[in-house]
Amino acid sequence: RRKIASHLGGIAKMKKYGPPGTPEGRRKGGIISQKKMTALGNEKFIVRKKIVIPKLSVELAELVGILLGDGHIDRFQIEISLDLKGDVDYAHYINTLLLKLFETRVRIKERPERGTISLFIDRINIIDFLQKIGLQKGNKIKNHATIPNWILKNPKYMNACIRGLVDTDGCF
Repeated sequence: RRKIASHLGGIAKMKKYGPPGTPEGRRKGGIISQKKMTALGNEKFIVRKKIVIPKLSVELAELVGILLGDGHIDRFQIEISLDLKGDVDYAHYINTLLLKLFETRVRIKERPERGTISLFIDRINIIDFLQKIGLQKGNKIKNHATIPNWILKNPKYMNACIRGLVDTDGCF
């Protein structure tokens, strides 16, 4: 009896929300879940506003330098990994910079077993924006990552980008 009831419940749910394996079905289920959780007062499930797309600026140029140094961009997230012992304050500085530029949530994760502190942003629209301004997904060395032209043409942007690069990968 339980198997039959479960089966019928699954069919009814698919008719109402769509198949679970489709983007539309997952989107509908996520929206409904967020509405229910928000109504119950669970702050973790409040729908977040869209990101801000920043203008070209000194701060954005510095972020490009940071990403060219210790950053990684893949299909679904941006990660910046720093030394856990010496760069905790700098990680908080980068967090503030990211919040100022994009007004979106940044996850910070300490990994003592690796000796790193990492910042993560899981926003595809930010990744798309970074690609539009000249950064690439994937391995920076294999992709021959370079400083974008919009930075090279402006001395203030160039100084900020180099500051981000030196702060992450620099050595004296």
